[in-house]
Amino acid sequence: MATQADVRRIALSLPGTVEASDRFAFSVANKGKLKGFVWVWMERVVPKKPRVPQPKVIAVRVASLADKDFVLGLDSEKFFTEPHCRGSLPCSSVFRRCRS
Repeated sequence: MATQADVRRIALSLPGTVEASDRFAFSVANKGKLKGFVWVWMERVVPKKPRVPQPKVIAVRVASLADKDFVLGLDSEKFFTEPHCRGSLPCSSVFRRCRS
């Protein structure tokens, strides 16, 4: 499995990537604003309480819902999405379990 060091190395090899200073997250400029494309998953452990970082899981933004479905179909043990992303809400994030 990939580690956060692997993710960092790959993300920073992409042109224009900026690493967040306050958490494990990477973005690129899009129309003058930073747009995240990979970050540590913030898990809702207790309902109605703040989310907490889950360093063994990263979230990855994909280009389309078709891409999301493709990635999710690759390996259900490694890739998943949150319940709110499974309905009609267009959510373009996929989550992947990795070693910290």
